[in-house]
Amino acid sequence: MSDGALRTALDSMLRDCAALVRAIEPTSACRKGHQDYVSDVDLRLDEHLMAALSALTPGVPVLSEEREVTLAAPVAEWWIVDPIDGTSNLMAGIPFVGISVALVDRDGPRVARHHASLLAWPAPRAGHRNRNGLPAAAQCGSRAAQAPL
Repeated sequence: MSDGALRTALDSMLRDCAALVRAIEPTSACRKGHQDYVSDVDLRLDEHLMAALSALTPGVPVLSEEREVTLAAPVAEWWIVDPIDGTSNLMAGIPFVGISVALVDRDGPRVARHHASLLAWPAPRAGHRNRNGLPAAAQCGSRAAQAPL
């Protein structure tokens, strides 16, 4: 699949993930470390992302912050996900959370997306600077929109 097609698929997937996060409230959480938690929402979104990414790119492993993964052999590429970046905020009802997804190969990130605070901020390999699916220059209404990506 081309990088452009992956970016398009990931943008759609992250919109679906954000809707899922908006639709459910965290009801439980476990402490992983100092100021580091995993909630039931993290785990549910992790399962959702694993299924969606496995369907998008069969055979490509999905590594997650929320679960241990063991690979039997080296792989050419792999997904790295953080289902909820900002679990403490989510648990406190603060909407400033992110969802991070990256396809990485031996040269580094091939395609990456970070859906932050219900806004999609892309992180492409080479150019294609855009925000929320539009060229960054087309969204020039605030200092944040004009900040370098």
